[in-house]
Amino acid sequence: MKRILLNLLCLCFALTLSAQVSKTVTISAGGLSSALTASEKSTVTNLTINGTIDARDFKTMRDELTVLSVLTMSGASVGGYTGTGGTVSSQSVVYPADAIPIYAFCNTDFIGKKSLTSVTLPAGIKLIDMRSFWGCSGISSITNLSTSLTEIGSGAFYSCGNALTITIPSSVTTLRSMAFEAFNGTLVVDGSNPNYSSWDGAIFNKDKTTLLFCPASKSSFTIPLSVNTLGYGAFSHCMNLTGAFYIPFGVKEIGSSAFRNCEKLASIVIPSSVDTIGNGAFSECRILQSLTVHCSVPPLFDTGTLAFHLIDKKKCILYVPKGSLLLYLAANGWKDFENITEIPVVSSFPYTEDFSYGQVYSWNIIDNVGEGQVWGLQNLRNREIYTPSSSNGFMIIDSDCFGSGKTQNTDLISPTFNFLDKTLIQISFYHYYRHYQSSEAKFFYSIDNGITWVEKDRWVSEISNSIRSNYDLTSELAGQTTVKFKWNYVGTWAWYWAIDDFEVKANAPLQANLTIQNVSVENSTNVCYNAENQITLAGNSTTVDFVSGSTVDLIAGQSIRFLPGFHAHNGSQVHAWITTDGSFCDQSPAPIMAQSIDKSSFIEGQSESNGISGEDHFVKLYPNPNNGMFTVELKNYDSATVEIYSLSGAKMLHISNVESGVFPLNIGIQKGIYFLKVCEGGSQKIKKFIVQ
Repeated sequence: MKRILLNLLCLCFALTLSAQVSKTVTISAGGLSSALTASEKSTVTNLTINGTIDARDFKTMRDELTVLSVLTMSGASVGGYTGTGGTVSSQSVVYPADAIPIYAFCNTDFIGKKSLTSVTLPAGIKLIDMRSFWGCSGISSITNLSTSLTEIGSGAFYSCGNALTITIPSSVTTLRSMAFEAFNGTLVVDGSNPNYSSWDGAIFNKDKTTLLFCPASKSSFTIPLSVNTLGYGAFSHCMNLTGAFYIPFGVKEIGSSAFRNCEKLASIVIPSSVDTIGNGAFSECRILQSLTVHCSVPPLFDTGTLAFHLIDKKKCILYVPKGSLLLYLAANGWKDFENITEIPVVSSFPYTEDFSYGQVYSWNIIDNVGEGQVWGLQNLRNREIYTPSSSNGFMIIDSDCFGSGKTQNTDLISPTFNFLDKTLIQISFYHYYRHYQSSEAKFFYSIDNGITWVEKDRWVSEISNSIRSNYDLTSELAGQTTVKFKWNYVGTWAWYWAIDDFEVKANAPLQANLTIQNVSVENSTNVCYNAENQITLAGNSTTVDFVSGSTVDLIAGQSIRFLPGFHAHNGSQVHAWITTDGSFCDQSPAPIMAQSIDKSSFIEGQSESNGISGEDHFVKLYPNPNNGMFTVELKNYDSATVEIYSLSGAKMLHISNVESGVFPLNIGIQKGIYFLKVCEGGSQKIKKFIVQ
C-alpha cells in the first residue's frame, strides 16, 4: 500500500512539473518562431526572451504559443519593423521601435490572449500601442513600466486584468481615450507625474478636475468634489455599479460614453451644475428606471442625440425641475422620454440643507458673467468657516482664488418651496462674508419661481465668522406655492462668502374649525389641512378642486365634511383621517398618510403564511440611518406592496404592484424611527430604519 501511495505521489509531481514548461531564448528581431520547435510552441508556459524582438515576434507569442502564461522580456529590446509580418498581418504597417505594438496580444477579431497571467516588459519601452493587451483578462501582473514610457494607446488595457494593479510612471504624458475602458483592476499614478493623478483606484488629470478612468472592478465610487468634467468613457462598462448613482454638484460636463453600458444602474441623478452631455453618455444603461435632472434648462448635447441610446424610454421616468416641463418636452433627446414629470416642490418642513459632502441636487448656480467663476462646494483655499456643520462642507464663492482683474457675479439658488397652507414662515442660514472694497453680498426671495426677485438683505462690510441670519417672512410668503431663495455675490479679486446650514420652518396654527372654499390645489402640489374639531370642504355654492397629480391630506380631531362643490379629479390623491394620537400637519412626519395601525404588529424580520417562503424574497434598505432620501432594493418579487409606517403606526407611503428592482425614494419625512413593510401573497418582510 505504501508503494502504491508513493507511486501516486510521484505521478502527481510529474504531472505538476509537466504543466509548467519553461524556455529561455536569445534571438534577433523576427527570430522567435524559428527558435522554438512545434512541440515547444504548444507546451511552453513560461517564456524568457533576450536579445532583440519586433512586431513579428509578438505575433508569434500571440498566435503560436498557445498556452503561454508567464512572459519575461526584461532582457530584450524592441526594434522597429515595417511590413505585413507583424501583428496586423493583413497590411503593411510601420511598427515603431521601443513599443509594444498594436494588437500585440489581441488579434484583429478583438480576442485577447487569456492564457497570459504575468508580463515583464522589455526595458526602455516608450509606447504601449492601441489594443495591445485588449481582452487579456487573465493577467494579474504587468511589471517593468519604466520611466521611458510616455504614451498608452486607446484600448490598450480594455477588459484587461484580474485584480491587476498598474502603476503609471511619472514619464507618461499621454493617455489615449478608452486606454483603460472596462479595466478590471486598480490604477495608480506615480505622485511625481506632472500630468495625471490617481485616487481610489481611478485616474484623473493632475488637479483632479477631470475624471478620466474609473475601473470596471468598482462596485461603488464617490466622485471627488474637485471634479468638474467626466471624461470620455469615464465609467464606461462599469457593470459592477448598481442601484442609484449620484453625480455631485460641481460637475459641468458629462463626456461622451461616460456611463456607457453601466447596465446595472437603476437610477442616475444629474445636478443642476451640468450644462453639457456628450454623445452616448448614458447609452446601453438598459435597466435604468429613473433619471433625475436638476437643471432648469435642459443640458445641451455636444454631438447628436444618442446620449440615451437603448434606454427604455417608455419605462424610464425622467424627473425635471418644476416649471421646466415644457422645455424638456420640446428639447432634442429629452423629448423622447414618454414619462416626463416635474420634481415635487418642497412642502414638508422643517427643511434643512447643510451641503454635506457634495450631495446637493435641487440647487442651482448661475454665472452672470460667463467666466465660470461661481459658487461651489470645493474649499480651494482651505478657508476656516465656523458653522455647526462646516466640517462636512459648505457653499463658497472665493473671489481671491481667481486672481487679479477677475470679476465674479454669481447666484446660488434654492429649490422651489410651497407655502400654500402655511401661516408662519421662518428662514435662517449661517454665513461668513469677508468684505473687500466694492464687493457685495445680497439675499433675495422670489414668489414666481425665480422670474422676479425681491432683495431682502445685503452686506457691504465684513461680518463675524460666522453669524446666523434669521428672517420671519410670513407676511411675504404665506400662501405662495413657487418660492425660491437666492444669494448673489459680486466681487473683483476680493475675498469670499460662505453659506451653510440653511433652514426653512413653516407651519399653520391649529384652528378649532376649518372651512375650505374656492380653492384649487394644482398638479404636483402636496398640501395638508388640519383642524382641532371639524374640516368642511366647499358648500354654499363654493368649489374645492384637487387637480390631477395633487396630493392632499386632511386631518381633523372629530369630523371631515365633503359638501357639494368638492371635486377630487382623476389622478389626484386625497387622504382624510381622524387623528387618534393628537398629531396634525405640523407634527406629521410625511406628506402622504392613511389609516393608522397598531405599532405592536411590527416585528423586524419576516412573517410567512400560505406556503410562501420569505426566504425566497430579499429586501434591502440603504443607507440606514439616512436623511429621508434612501434606496430600497427588492429581489424575487413579482407584485409586491411596499409601505412605510411611523413608530406610532401611521401609514406614510403605499405603493402597489412593485416588481423586483432598485428604487430610490425621497419622501421628505421628519427625524424618527420608521418601518418599511414589503408584502406579497402571504409573505411579508419588515425593516426598521432611522431618519436623522
